[in-house]
Amino acid sequence: MASTRNGTQIDEPKLKELYKLSIDHLRYQHGDVWRGQQFYTTLNISIIGVAVTLLRLGGQGTKSATLTLFVIGTLTSLFGLLTVRRLRIYYLEAAVHKTLVEYLLHYRSELTAEDVKGRELAVPWVFPKEDILKNPKCWISRNIWRWGGVTFYFMILQLVFIILNIMIGSLVAFGLL
Repeated sequence: MASTRNGTQIDEPKLKELYKLSIDHLRYQHGDVWRGQQFYTTLNISIIGVAVTLLRLGGQGTKSATLTLFVIGTLTSLFGLLTVRRLRIYYLEAAVHKTLVEYLLHYRSELTAEDVKGRELAVPWVFPKEDILKNPKCWISRNIWRWGGVTFYFMILQLVFIILNIMIGSLVAFGLL
């Protein structure tokens, strides 16, 4: 039996069920982030592709249509960046929840050599204990734009899309293209 900060007792079968739900939720959030990245990348590439094709075709009325597409592309990129950032926060919150349940179940405590040669029983998504237990909100805010993560590079890609849309749209608006 484990107890929470306020002294509420939670029996082990309920904790194990909560752990299973935590893992499922973490996987779901991970998938949401990935699907969001795929959707917005595909949509932005399509919008830029159609706008550039219209620009190359030239002709009557294509300037305003092209400019409109670049404005839509800028807004789509911005919305994609904000959406995936929010999805990333949900993912990190799910990771905190999973980690806290692991500690309640003693899955993250060091085991003896006879048990599994010193390994932890935590599911491979292992996060630093000290940061999560001391200040989960701070840990989440520090990891939204974590350098080197796939989501970090996706958010940079969205920023590149925003810059591209604004740059090319401005050139079209001022008649330089």
